[in-house]
Amino acid sequence: MADLLHRCAQGLVEAGEAEAARRVALAGPRATARLLSWLPLAGLGLGWAWGAEPLSVLLGGGWGGVCLVAGAILMVGGRVWVNRLVRTAEGAGQ
Repeated sequence: MADLLHRCAQGLVEAGEAEAARRVALAGPRATARLLSWLPLAGLGLGWAWGAEPLSVLLGGGWGGVCLVAGAILMVGGRVWVNRLVRTAEGAGQ
């Protein structure tokens, strides 16, 4: 009986360690996705600081509008993709 309880306890400890390792492994992709989500705003800020007036270019129509729509679609698609990958990786260990 003691051997059985010892093996059960060992299994619980290993499961907890595996969960912790999975959280640590997924911290990098989550942080990268968060950083990449803020980069477009940083680019707008830099463009404004250099006097390029990026908002008037993006909202003025023409190619600027195309770039705005394409960038928004790619950004949302990237976030959805990363979230799906993280959820899949989280579920793989269960």
